Amino acid sequence: MVKTCSFFLKGTCKKGDNCKFRHEFPRVYKSDSKRNNRESNNSIKKRHKKRRHPKNTESFKPSFKPPDMRIISTFANSNKYKRKFFGNDIIIVNGLFGNETDLNIRDKLLQETENASKNNIDLFKLWHGDTHYIADDKLGWKKHCPTFKMVVNKLAEYFDVEVKATRFNVYEDSSQWKPLHHDAAAIKKDKAAIQNTTIAVSFGLEREVAFEHSKTKTIISVPLPNGSIYVFNKDVNINWKHGILQMPKPVINEKRISIILWGWLKMDESK
Repeated sequence: MVKTCSFFLKGTCKKGDNCKFRHEFPRVYKSDSKRNNRESNNSIKKRHKKRRHPKNTESFKPSFKPPDMRIISTFANSNKYKRKFFGNDIIIVNGLFGNETDLNIRDKLLQETENASKNNIDLFKLWHGDTHYIADDKLGWKKHCPTFKMVVNKLAEYFDVEVKATRFNVYEDSSQWKPLHHDAAAIKKDKAAIQNTTIAVSFGLEREVAFEHSKTKTIISVPLPNGSIYVFNKDVNINWKHGILQMPKPVINEKRISIILWGWLKMDESK
């Protein structure tokens, strides 16, 4: 800082040229002024930044964009599912087949298919070679399995779905699983014309069904205790892959059965 004397207050200095202080205003360079202003502005910004609280809301504009997935969880307290169906639905239903601790249906299904397999040694085949077993529909085993028919009919009535195809899956223990995939209606026009929903019911060991978004690779999963039902409709099948997650070791030696229905139901197209 450049010091001055009383010259700037009175206009004169008794010491004249002998004064040790300068009798002139210090020269200010434009570059110095700009730099000082920048430094001042930066310090102000820093102070404001310290005071500012982090935002927890990006936008206050209302959004009417439909979600990628809509998850509905309900308990079956009637004989019919009463909500409308939308293409982006995943529906979880419990209670339609009794208490989740009651393994009676699973055991009946295992006994009936075991009896049916006595005449068909190759009734069960590994899906894609090494993941879990499926019953071969070409061998006519269903006529020997009244419990299977009961399950299919009850699901068809509850969801008011026109059943086009079914599958019987057996997971021998917790090591068996199902890779992420789309159902056929997502990639085949002939299937898409007659199938807009997948309905599955799980009996036995609790496993988790996973859904992976085709673009973002985001994964969500839903636990499936004994007797639970999950449904996903056409947009979910197109935009998400699904599968049964592998379980960590040690292996649990308990069977799981899943029965799958593919069919057509009345869909609300407004979303």
